[in-house]
Amino acid sequence: MALEQIGGFDEAYEMYGEDLDLCHRLRAAGYGVAYCAEATIMHHGNRSGVQRYGVERDLAVLQGTLRFFRRRRGRLAELGFRATAGSSFAFKAVLAAWHGNREDTSRARRYAGMARLCLTGDPAGRRADRARLRVRHAPGIEGP
Repeated sequence: MALEQIGGFDEAYEMYGEDLDLCHRLRAAGYGVAYCAEATIMHHGNRSGVQRYGVERDLAVLQGTLRFFRRRRGRLAELGFRATAGSSFAFKAVLAAWHGNREDTSRARRYAGMARLCLTGDPAGRRADRARLRVRHAPGIEGP
Protein backbone atom coordinates (compact mmCIF):
# COMPACT_ATOMS: atom_id res chain seq x y z
CA MET A 1 0.00 0.00 0.00
CA ALA A 2 1.25 3.50 -0.86
CA LEU A 3 0.77 4.90 2.64
CA GLU A 4 2.87 2.11 4.15
CA GLN A 5 5.58 2.54 1.50
CA ILE A 6 6.12 6.21 2.37
CA GLY A 7 6.02 5.58 6.12
CA GLY A 8 2.54 6.90 6.85
CA PHE A 9 1.83 10.32 8.24
CA ASP A 10 4.79 12.26 9.64
CA GLU A 11 4.19 12.70 13.37
CA ALA A 12 6.10 16.00 13.40
CA TYR A 13 2.93 17.68 12.18
CA GLU A 14 0.59 18.21 15.09
CA MET A 15 -2.47 19.24 13.16
CA TYR A 16 -1.77 21.40 10.13
CA GLY A 17 0.50 20.73 7.17
CA GLU A 18 0.32 16.94 7.27
CA ASP A 19 -1.80 16.89 4.11
CA LEU A 20 0.80 18.92 2.19
CA ASP A 21 3.55 16.66 3.45
CA LEU A 22 1.68 13.44 2.65
CA CYS A 23 0.87 14.51 -0.93
CA HIS A 24 4.45 15.67 -1.48
CA ARG A 25 5.92 12.37 -0.30
CA LEU A 26 3.43 10.33 -2.35
CA ARG A 27 4.38 12.23 -5.51
CA ALA A 28 8.09 11.85 -4.71
CA ALA A 29 7.53 8.07 -4.41
CA GLY A 30 5.98 8.01 -7.88
CA TYR A 31 2.31 8.02 -6.94
CA GLY A 32 -0.21 10.46 -8.29
CA VAL A 33 -2.33 12.77 -6.24
CA ALA A 34 -5.87 13.36 -7.45
CA TYR A 35 -8.67 15.69 -6.51
CA CYS A 36 -12.09 14.08 -6.36
CA ALA A 37 -14.78 16.75 -6.60
CA GLU A 38 -17.53 14.23 -5.85
CA ALA A 39 -16.14 13.40 -2.40
CA THR A 40 -17.28 15.55 0.48
CA ILE A 41 -16.06 15.89 4.03
CA MET A 42 -18.11 17.73 6.59
CA HIS A 43 -16.23 19.96 9.02
CA HIS A 44 -18.44 21.11 11.83
CA GLY A 45 -17.08 24.60 12.33
CA ASN A 46 -13.44 23.47 12.67
CA ARG A 47 -14.17 22.30 16.21
CA SER A 48 -10.86 20.48 16.70
CA GLY A 49 -8.83 23.46 15.60
CA VAL A 50 -10.87 25.93 17.61
CA GLN A 51 -10.73 23.75 20.73
CA ARG A 52 -6.99 23.28 20.49
CA TYR A 53 -5.83 26.65 19.20
CA GLY A 54 -8.69 29.12 19.65
CA VAL A 55 -7.92 32.45 18.00
CA GLU A 56 -4.38 31.23 17.32
CA ARG A 57 -5.64 28.70 14.74
CA ASP A 58 -4.46 30.73 11.74
CA LEU A 59 -1.00 30.96 13.28
CA ALA A 60 -0.95 27.17 13.77
CA VAL A 61 -1.91 26.64 10.12
CA LEU A 62 0.95 28.91 9.07
CA GLN A 63 3.38 27.07 11.36
CA GLY A 64 2.41 23.77 9.70
CA THR A 65 2.94 25.27 6.26
CA LEU A 66 6.32 26.70 7.26
CA ARG A 67 7.30 23.32 8.65
CA PHE A 68 6.40 21.71 5.31
CA PHE A 69 8.49 24.18 3.34
CA ARG A 70 11.39 23.88 5.78
CA ARG A 71 11.39 20.10 5.72
CA ARG A 72 10.45 19.26 2.14
CA ARG A 73 10.95 22.09 -0.32
CA GLY A 74 14.39 23.45 0.48
CA ARG A 75 15.75 26.74 1.75
CA LEU A 76 15.07 28.81 -1.38
CA ALA A 77 11.42 27.73 -1.62
CA GLU A 78 11.00 28.35 2.10
CA LEU A 79 12.42 31.86 1.82
CA GLY A 80 10.24 32.58 -1.21
CA PHE A 81 7.13 31.44 0.61
CA ARG A 82 8.03 33.41 3.73
CA ALA A 83 8.66 36.58 1.71
CA THR A 84 5.44 36.28 -0.27
CA ALA A 85 3.19 35.26 2.62
CA GLY A 86 4.85 37.67 5.05
CA SER A 87 4.34 40.60 2.68
CA SER A 88 0.70 39.63 2.22
CA PHE A 89 0.09 39.35 5.97
CA ALA A 90 1.83 42.67 6.65
CA PHE A 91 -0.33 44.37 4.02
CA LYS A 92 -3.48 42.82 5.49
CA ALA A 93 -2.42 43.96 8.97
CA VAL A 94 -2.06 47.54 7.77
CA LEU A 95 -5.43 47.47 6.02
CA ALA A 96 -7.19 45.97 9.04
CA ALA A 97 -5.55 48.47 11.41
CA TRP A 98 -6.58 51.31 9.14
CA HIS A 99 -10.26 50.48 9.59
CA GLY A 100 -9.82 50.84 13.32
CA ASN A 101 -12.85 49.08 14.80
CA ARG A 102 -12.36 46.49 17.55
CA GLU A 103 -12.74 43.44 15.29
CA ASP A 104 -10.37 44.84 12.68
CA THR A 105 -7.81 45.75 15.35
CA SER A 106 -7.86 42.16 16.57
CA ARG A 107 -7.51 40.93 12.99
CA ALA A 108 -4.62 43.37 12.44
CA ARG A 109 -2.80 41.89 15.45
CA ARG A 110 -3.27 38.34 14.12
CA TYR A 111 -1.97 39.31 10.68
CA ALA A 112 0.98 41.15 12.22
CA GLY A 113 1.83 38.03 14.24
CA MET A 114 1.72 35.92 11.09
CA ALA A 115 3.94 38.43 9.24
CA ARG A 116 6.39 38.29 12.16
CA LEU A 117 6.40 34.47 12.03
CA CYS A 118 7.23 34.63 8.32
CA LEU A 119 9.99 37.14 9.02
CA THR A 120 11.58 35.03 11.76
CA GLY A 121 11.00 31.67 10.08
CA ASP A 122 9.43 30.02 13.15
CA PRO A 123 12.53 29.53 15.34
CA ALA A 124 10.60 27.37 17.82
CA GLY A 125 9.61 25.01 14.99
CA ARG A 126 13.21 24.84 13.83
CA ARG A 127 14.38 23.96 17.34
CA ALA A 128 11.71 21.26 17.59
CA ASP A 129 12.83 19.74 14.28
CA ARG A 130 16.48 19.75 15.38
CA ALA A 131 15.51 18.12 18.69
CA ARG A 132 13.65 15.38 16.80
CA LEU A 133 16.77 14.72 14.76
CA ARG A 134 18.89 14.40 17.90
CA VAL A 135 16.45 11.97 19.55
CA ARG A 136 16.27 9.68 16.56
CA HIS A 137 16.52 10.10 12.87
CA ALA A 138 12.87 10.98 12.38
CA PRO A 139 11.44 9.85 9.05
CA GLY A 140 11.10 12.60 6.53
CA ILE A 141 13.46 15.19 7.98
CA GLU A 142 15.78 15.76 5.09
CA GLY A 143 18.10 18.35 6.53
CA PRO A 144 18.70 20.90 9.27
